[in-house]
Amino acid sequence: MTAIPIKLIRMNTFEGQLLANRYLIKKELGRGGMAIIYTGTDTILKREIAVKILYPQFISDSSLLQRFVNEARIIAELNYKNIVSLYDISEHEGVPFLILEYVHGEDLRRLYDRLYDKVKKPSLEIALIIAYIVCDAVAHAHAHGIVHRDIKPENVLISGHGDMKITDFGLAHILTDTRITITGAAIGSPEFMSPEHINSSNINAASDVFSLGSLLYWLITGASPFYADNTMSILNNISRNNYKPISTGTGIDDWIAGIIHTCLQPKPEDRYEDASRLSAVLNDALHGFTSDPYGAFHAYIHEPDKTALELLRKHNSMRYNNAVSYIKSNRFEKALSTIGIMLETNSGQDAQPTKGDGNSDAVKLLKALKYSRYKRWAYSAVEVIFVILAVMLMAREEYIEAPARLRVLQPGHVNITRNQATHQLSKNVITGNEIPPLSTRGTESQSNPEADSRKSPRSLAIHDDKKNVLQNLPLTNPMPKPVPIPLPKPLPKIVQQQAKTDTGNLELITYPWAMVFIDGKYAGETPRLKTLSLSTGKHELYIMNPYLKPFSETITIHADQTFTKRINLNE
Repeated sequence: MTAIPIKLIRMNTFEGQLLANRYLIKKELGRGGMAIIYTGTDTILKREIAVKILYPQFISDSSLLQRFVNEARIIAELNYKNIVSLYDISEHEGVPFLILEYVHGEDLRRLYDRLYDKVKKPSLEIALIIAYIVCDAVAHAHAHGIVHRDIKPENVLISGHGDMKITDFGLAHILTDTRITITGAAIGSPEFMSPEHINSSNINAASDVFSLGSLLYWLITGASPFYADNTMSILNNISRNNYKPISTGTGIDDWIAGIIHTCLQPKPEDRYEDASRLSAVLNDALHGFTSDPYGAFHAYIHEPDKTALELLRKHNSMRYNNAVSYIKSNRFEKALSTIGIMLETNSGQDAQPTKGDGNSDAVKLLKALKYSRYKRWAYSAVEVIFVILAVMLMAREEYIEAPARLRVLQPGHVNITRNQATHQLSKNVITGNEIPPLSTRGTESQSNPEADSRKSPRSLAIHDDKKNVLQNLPLTNPMPKPVPIPLPKPLPKIVQQQAKTDTGNLELITYPWAMVFIDGKYAGETPRLKTLSLSTGKHELYIMNPYLKPFSETITIHADQTFTKRINLNE
């Protein structure tokens, strides 16, 4: 299609005209890719309206004309509380136009900029509520098989009473270059597009989920996840899924970061399947601090500071309960992270301590966490001692059951096991004299060979040293041939020589005191903890004092060397 000169388009104006003998056009609100938006008055019903008029030069383009009519059908079919309503569709001198509900207020970007400049930091609770309300409207569209395809702050309208409306269905993805040419102005930021938009692949409900995830990211941080200085860089970031994940160490709960991470997956099948599923997840999360998101947003529009503080207190109360649960289940790292969020989100509040107050509740949790940690250490020490004693007892049992005197037979004497020896005196059947135990006789024969030569052959005869056969012994049962039984091996000792060559030391000096985590595991707290023995290689070091900003770094430990790290958390 031939591009229309910019000058010609800017000459198109309907201000002051009466359309269809009913709708009086007042002033222009803005221009889009296909149409101009005006405010006006319905002279019959006496109400304000928004009038969307197709550019006159497009009436000969059947495809664009059909898209314009389709938008009217989509809006009429949806008819939902959070979607701008359609009042009428008609034409003026062959130019079609739509009569829409007029939202007297501002779009989401202007509202956000105004409130952000005022409070200097976005309210996390309000961001979640706004995201839910927008998601609720998109979920209604998805239920009717309609994909919005252009979710962004400019298409979210907010009235002065706190009503939120989604607009501009079905017109977002006409050729981008054509829209820039015919308007001569920016068409809106592509920061909230999904990868499917850029790659011209199948755009479906999951594409809207991606845009909703970008919108939530923007509401929380103040910047879109894929923002860059120019459009090409933004599109490149989206295609490569190049964005900085939300850090849970900046007052953001890990479950919120998880929701955004799922929404911004590069593959549609890895995201929430549609806005209905995402809306359900957000609704479950909001129940921790509000049961009426719409009512909470209405209150926020009228009293932003008071409402935001009340929602924060309720949210911190939910965090308090979660932290207690983490402590009871010995998930100390999760508990410490939650306590840190409570302290950070409540910083700067001058209100008197109440239920849900981050500082007072966090102090209680820190005390409970410290007590539970020490108790867990004591239990662990008892468990280790019990295991050591059990091993020692098992080893002692093995030694007791082993033969006390076990020697390999040598020519000229007899060795028997303890179980085969008899400790009761036996009488020689020939002489009637008492015969000492065999173990004693063997010892005497070995220590005094002359005594063996004077013994009577009738009492004891040893023939054939190679076969070691005992004859003429007054034993009740014949003595079997002794079998050498190996002694049980002693318990293995911990060999530390090899470990010395594979470990190094980490010396920590922090100001003030801090809790130390190595590779995600709690190691202790300074200054009590000064030196740690670590395996060689890279380790993740995380230092945290609940009242200060945490410190994290990847360190490298070398064998037989001490790595000294000085950290001032006040900087």
